[in-house]
Parts: sequence; structure tokens; C-alpha cells
Amino acid sequence: NEEKRKRVEAAIEETGFRPNELARALYKQSSKMIGAIVPDIENPFFSELAKAVEDEAYKNGYRIMLCNSGDDLEKEMANIQMFQQLQADGIIITTNCAETGRILKNCPVPAVLVDCKLDNIGEHAFVEADNYQGGCLATQHLLECGSKKIVCMKEPTGYSSGRKRYKGYADVCKKYGLKEISACCVDYFNAPLFYEFSVLYRDALDNVRKHPTSMRRYMGVVEY
Repeated sequence: NEEKRKRVEAAIEETGFRPNELARALYKQSSKMIGAIVPDIENPFFSELAKAVEDEAYKNGYRIMLCNSGDDLEKEMANIQMFQQLQADGIIITTNCAETGRILKNCPVPAVLVDCKLDNIGEHAFVEADNYQGGCLATQHLLECGSKKIVCMKEPTGYSSGRKRYKGYADVCKKYGLKEISACCVDYFNAPLFYEFSVLYRDALDNVRKHPTSMRRYMGVVEY
């Protein structure tokens, strides 16, 4: 009744009682927490992704626990197991470890993969940009700007998103009879650069600044 409720609230106020969230999670089978696993928190893409996830989760009454896996399968397995034990309500993960698909398939916690696609994962949700079309558009833009020699600077780990972007680049090169040129972050100062990651983009600009203005004037850069 109302009187009993007021006495309980007064006792809580007087003692400074705070609920035990772990006990509450065990009782309700819900922690109001979502686990997020990214391969490299220093990569601007994943930093922005984590921020967007946290903002949206907070609006809906959830908290985020962020883990940096370093593309290490053992760390990913440990993180997934931890989220299971903590009664997480969901897992958002970006991974390049094929074995993680099998682990998630047997995981009782709902999971969403972002910007990567794994085999043997069952019916888990999957969210990605149209990376192939992005690669096509980036290359096409440089061609329309008059570029004739286009270098695709791609990350070395072989994410499915990167492979699709490269295929878009390669298909446009084939369409216009251009030679494919791909490399990691090295010095190419006589060609436009098609970059996949912001870190490589910054490296390119740092290198370009070391060269005369006459060289910089003829270089086009697309960041994607």
C-alpha cells in the first residue's frame, strides 16, 4: 500500500541504498547492457561507430561495455563469454576472425555484425554499407576529375568490406582499361590515391606535405 511504499522509500533515502545491478541482472535475466567488440579502437571508423552505438543505447535506457579485440580470436572468445556471464542483452561486433562466426552461432546472446560478413554464423543480423558501390563511386570520381593512374591504398588485414571496396575499384579500372595499382601505406607521389581508412588518409597528406607544391597540385585523394 501507499504507506508501506513511503516507509521503504524513506529507508532507502536514509541508508543510501543502491541496487546491486549484477543481482538484478541475474534475477531479471537482463542487464540493460550491450557489449560492443571492435578490432581497433584507435581506428577513427570504429571510434565513431562506438560513439554512435553508445548514444543510441543511452537513449533507450541501455549501457555499453566496449572491448578492443585487436582481431585476436582468443580475446574475442573471452569477450563473448564475458557478455554471456554478465547477462548482456546483445552484442555488436566487428571481426575478421572466421572462427568467431561459429562461436556466435552457438551464443545465446543476440548478436549483430557490423561491416563484416562471416560464414557459419546462422541467422544473426548483419549491417554494412554498400562497400562495392562505394569503391566504384570513389574510382569513378577520380576518373571524372581527370585522373589516369589511380592507386588503391588498402588495409592489410583483408576485411570483407575492404575486399568489396577493392573489387569496385578494380571493376571500374577494368571498364576503362586502367591498370590496377594496390598497396599498403607507402609513398606514391605521382598518382591519385584512393584510400580506405582515415589513418591512411592522414599518412598520405603528411607525406604529400613533404613534397613541392607542384607535386601536390596534381594529386587527387578520395577517403572511404
